[in-house]
Amino acid sequence: MNKTTVTSPFNPFDSRDLSPLLIAGHTVNRKTLPGTVRVVYSTMHGHLVAGSQLSYPTPDDCRRHMQRFIDLAPGRPKRGPSAVELARGTMTERVVQLVTAAPMTGAQLVTALASSTGALSPILNRLVRSMRITRTGKPGNHTYAAATSPAMPAPAVPTFIAA
Repeated sequence: MNKTTVTSPFNPFDSRDLSPLLIAGHTVNRKTLPGTVRVVYSTMHGHLVAGSQLSYPTPDDCRRHMQRFIDLAPGRPKRGPSAVELARGTMTERVVQLVTAAPMTGAQLVTALASSTGALSPILNRLVRSMRITRTGKPGNHTYAAATSPAMPAPAVPTFIAA
């Protein structure tokens, strides 16, 4: 005798078990996104959310959330610059060195730096705004040169009067 069970079709909007999980020693709260079938998994640090994601978290995800949360906590020293920030700083200094040697057009800078206009344009704009370089000419035909700083007065040398 075969028994067949009749089940109702899956309804994604029915209530689900949203009790907290313990993953590799980390508490993970679950909550549904309103109006969707998705569940947000939040790794907790005490009562604060250390990180959230939509997929079921792995132990590595929980560790990464906790590490990022601890690294960015107020009062803690911040991490050093990323590789992108270092590259941007290096590119900025190279632009300043090139235009200090001789005024150059944007096309000459792109060629000299083996870069693209799209990558170089924000750096040039930032340098012009910070007044480290100057821009002359019409859009599309700018010439960049080193900014001339106003002459600084010589520092006063203290004089001593012998009594």
